Amino acid sequence: MKRRRWLRLWLMLGLLMLGNQCRADVVASYGAKVKFKKGAVMKFADFDLRYVGQRKVATPTFSRGMVFEDFQASKGSEKVMVSWSAGTGDIGPVGFEVGGGRFQLELRLADRIGRLKENELVVRRR
Repeated sequence: MKRRRWLRLWLMLGLLMLGNQCRADVVASYGAKVKFKKGAVMKFADFDLRYVGQRKVATPTFSRGMVFEDFQASKGSEKVMVSWSAGTGDIGPVGFEVGGGRFQLELRLADRIGRLKENELVVRRR
């Protein structure tokens, strides 16, 4: 009987410790692949980045429309919208400024890493 109690106690302690590790804030690295999903916040050393979602914009010149991937960068009360699009095929980084710093967001293709999966991005300091 005592053995079961000890086993339960150790199991509960282990689960509590594992739960605390899962909640710890992990800071994403600049220049490395970072996975993202809608609504999730990615913490970088200088700001937080949240994926807002996709939107399609059609113009008279490009009636098929372009798909934009929207993110919100924030530092304290400052919030900046960052919109990336491959547009008509030129896949390049989009620059943005937040918290006094200048950064680049890359999707689909990172200059130094290569191809990225649909749910991966790279952020670099400029």
